[in-house]
Amino acid sequence: MYQLNDDEISIVSTWLSREKLSNNVLESELLDHICCTMEASMHVQTPLAEAYQQACRTIIPDGARQIEEEAFFLLTYHKQLNMKRVLFSTGFLSTFLLSFGFLFKLMHWPFATVILTCGLAALLITLGALVLNTGYTLRSLSTPMRVRIVTGLFCGLLIVTGSMFKILHYPGANIMIVCGLVLLNLVFLPMFFYQLYRKAIA
Repeated sequence: MYQLNDDEISIVSTWLSREKLSNNVLESELLDHICCTMEASMHVQTPLAEAYQQACRTIIPDGARQIEEEAFFLLTYHKQLNMKRVLFSTGFLSTFLLSFGFLFKLMHWPFATVILTCGLAALLITLGALVLNTGYTLRSLSTPMRVRIVTGLFCGLLIVTGSMFKILHYPGANIMIVCGLVLLNLVFLPMFFYQLYRKAIA
């Protein structure tokens, strides 16, 4: 069986580092598996790059980042499950309260402001849970995706908080709403549709 020397292992390590994994332990384990697979299938005349690509197709057919995401999900399964429960519960509650709050407001029924405020508060909790959930997964995403997600969440927080302040007649409501909408239209939406376009033509 062919055995890789230190220089060849260093080259393979450099190639694997292009995947930009954040988990150094996982990267080290993958390097070991890839090198073992290469040694099992290589002979003296086999080009190193060809053996590396073949080993990657065998071990990480969908890319190393996919392996990292799956490993992260397995390690944080219970946290992710609890977070999803909070997201779905508060998401349903906020939608329910906001829809009824707008109905009460249109019909000029009592307690419309209270219901709308509770709905916005529930939506704010939902966005907060999304921020926490996103913090767990951001490290495995590309930089443009991180910027888009963080900007979108920040816009949502500004708009929802500003709307709540508007209903309660607190100062600073207009500034928060305007800043949220400006960020939404000038940063988040262009990035969102550009990334959708790139994905569609890829």
